[in-house]
This record gives sequence, structure tokens and C-alpha cells, in this order.
Amino acid sequence: MRSPESSPGVFRAMLALILATVVAGLGTSIANVALPDAAEYFGVQSSHVQWSTMAYLLAVALLIVPIGKIADAIGRVRVLLDGIALFSVAALVAGAASSLTVLIVGRAFQGAGGAAMTALTVALIRQSVPAHQVGRAMGTMGSSMAAGMALGPAFGGFLVSQYGWRAVFFTMAVLGLLSGLGVLADIARFREPGLVRKPIRMDWAGLALLGITAGAYAMALTGPVSGPLRVVLLVLTVGGAVAFVIVERAVVEPLIDFRELVDLKVLPEFGLALLGSLIMMVFTVVPPFFLVEGLDLTSSSMGLVMAIAPVLGMLAGVPAGGLVDRFGSKRVTGVGLGLMTLASVFLATLPLVWAVVGFVCGAVFLTPGNQLFMAANNTSVMRRAPSQHQGRIAGMLNLSRNLGSVAGTATGSVVYDVVVSRAASSAAVSETVLDPPFFGQLAAFSSSAAAGAIALILWAVFVRRRAT
Repeated sequence: MRSPESSPGVFRAMLALILATVVAGLGTSIANVALPDAAEYFGVQSSHVQWSTMAYLLAVALLIVPIGKIADAIGRVRVLLDGIALFSVAALVAGAASSLTVLIVGRAFQGAGGAAMTALTVALIRQSVPAHQVGRAMGTMGSSMAAGMALGPAFGGFLVSQYGWRAVFFTMAVLGLLSGLGVLADIARFREPGLVRKPIRMDWAGLALLGITAGAYAMALTGPVSGPLRVVLLVLTVGGAVAFVIVERAVVEPLIDFRELVDLKVLPEFGLALLGSLIMMVFTVVPPFFLVEGLDLTSSSMGLVMAIAPVLGMLAGVPAGGLVDRFGSKRVTGVGLGLMTLASVFLATLPLVWAVVGFVCGAVFLTPGNQLFMAANNTSVMRRAPSQHQGRIAGMLNLSRNLGSVAGTATGSVVYDVVVSRAASSAAVSETVLDPPFFGQLAAFSSSAAAGAIALILWAVFVRRRAT
């Protein structure tokens, strides 16, 4: 493949991948805007309807590494196109859902397609640009994901207010189809001349343990369980995590090769990616309910307010990549994590005083900080990844992010629901001027601020001091 400098069509080909990344970003953000109306339609609590998001994220988490391995073996473009097709068909199923169960199943299959769209676009971009421009390219992809996150709330709010929550999923199906056509139009630019087809060895034991661990954790926090069963699920979560690490260190072809990550010196980056995604997912799942229930915004107004932060993130993506190329990934990682932690503190406290203005003040810091962190984190990992394993490394990196998203969805939604419920029944709270959703917002973003503090400690101890 010709280098970007010598190929006049590479920019156009990158646009096709960018479009697929935008649609993948929409897969979460636009759906979350529809959840309050979907919860009312099905007559369920917010934590129950969040299982549609959870199903999407769990599917991505379980399949993103296997998809990376399959793509390395049979071709990344082929697997990407199959993923886009599955994403679009599953969106139609979710949009036509007659029950919450059908909606959750549709979102699970949509997540399987989203796994390919998330992992393989990064790998295809990496193989298309020279090493000294990787930071800028990753910043561009970060802007693309932020663009999807930005378009989702505003566009989704409009669709819900005008046509109902089902229109959100039908729109995703159409956009998925368009992104697939874009990749097909430039498929010649992504030929992989060095591809050697080889047998695919799958770590079924690791995959099963990962599914049990993530599913038990999500069910323990957000499922319709209580008392001893919740304790059993939490114990199963811990036991499953320990067993997963043991199995991965023993098998020949592990789902996550911890030895390889240690040898490449990127294991701390994977932990930071998990915590960063946890913070961003709390921001994605909690505010739609807080803005509607606590600040009495309409669906369209809520969408516009939610879109402010991703728009800023979209604008910050490319400059963030340039800063990584100039100052190095270690420094930019710390700055990005610091901004995300500060933003979580603002989102927890400022809405108590300034309502919508306070919420926007926190959001202004969050997504630019996330773009700095994402560009630096992607660059730090992918620069160390061997070319023949970039699909697998990208898949493992995105797996860590999606596990963080699962944790953020479960933690954010259950903390918000529990605190709002208890505040509504508390005599002391009823004497204050604040409605219960304000206390839910405070508790949820306090948890994300704690995750940010842990991430900063990990960065200071394991990343900042590491030799270049």
C-alpha cells in the first residue's frame, strides 16, 4: 500500500473509516437519549431499560478481541463490512421491538457489529499512516467518535420529540448502511497485500469466563436481584476475574495476552483506558435522566445540552493528536486525566447551584480532556504494537475500554437510581430546596471523580516515571 504522502485517495479512504467511526459513536449516544421514553413505554425503571445499553456494551466487550483475531486472519476490511451489515440489521430489530426483551436482544447483536466498527477502523488507519503522524491520525479518529457522540444527543432528542424513540434505531440502520457503502466505494485503498490466511484459534474458556464475570457484575448492580443472590453474583464476579487471569496466563492463544502487554510495556495504559471509559460512560447514561427528571427539560432540549460536550470534544480531537506528536503521550495522558477528574467534580457539584449552567461548565472540561487522553493513550499503545498484531492489540485496547463502559453503565445507573429513590423517601431531603435527582447526580459523578483520582495515581506511578 502506498503511503499517505504518495496516494491521493488516502484522505478519501480515511473519510470512509471516519464515517464508520461516527456511526459507531452514535450506537451508544443516540440510543441513550431514547431510553427515558423507552422506559416509560415499557413501564420499567431506568436501571432496567439501561440493560439495552448494557447488552450493547457486553457484546462489544466479549467480541472485540475475537473479531480482531478473525480480522488479522481473514482480512480487516471484510470483517468490518460484515460488522457494519450486522449493526444495521440489528438496529432495525431494536427499532421494531415489541418488548424490552426484544430491544435488549437487538442491541446485543448491534453491539457485535459495533465491535468490528470500533476496533478495525483504528487498525486500518494505523496501517495507512507513517509512524510520525500516528498521534494526529488517532486524534482524527477520536474527533470522529466525538462527532458521533455529539450528533447523538441533539439529533436523537429531535427524533424522539418528533417521531418517538423507535425512530432513533431506524435512523442508526440507515446511517450504518451509508457507512458500509462508503467503505465499499474505497475498498481498493485498504487491500492487505501482506495478509496470510491462517487458522483461527479462539480462547473459548477465557471468553466464557469474561462473559460470566462481566455479566455477573452487571446483573448484581442493575438486575432485578436482591439480598443473598446479589452477594452471590458479586462473589462470582471476583472469582470469575481471578479465574480469567489464571486461564489467560496458561492458554497458548489467550483472549488477553498479559505477557505480551507486559513485554510491550502497555499494561498500565490498558488500566487507564478502562477507568477513562468508566468516567465517560457515567456522563453518557446519567445526565439524560437528570436533565429530564431534575431540571424538567424536554427531550429536544436535553439533547441539545448533552451535545455541547461532544461538540467540544470533536473540535479538540485533531489538536489533541498534534499535541501528542509534539509533547509526547505521557504528558498529554496526565493532562487529559486531570481535566476529566476535575470535570467530574464540577458535574457533581455545580448543578446543585447553577442548574443547567453548572452542568455545562462541567461538560466543557470533560470531553476535551477525554480527547487528549484518548489520543495519547491510543498512540502510546499502537506505536508499540507489531504490525502483524495490530488488529489484536487494537481489539484488546478496546476491550479494556468496553469493560470500563460496562462498569460505568452499571455503577452510574444503579448509584443514581438508589440515591434518587432514597432521597425521595427521606424526610430530611424533603425539607431542602433540591429535588431527589440532584442528589443522584451528585452521587454518580462523585463515583466517576473517584475513578479519575485512581487513574491519576496509576499514571503518576506507572506511566510518568517510565523510561521512554
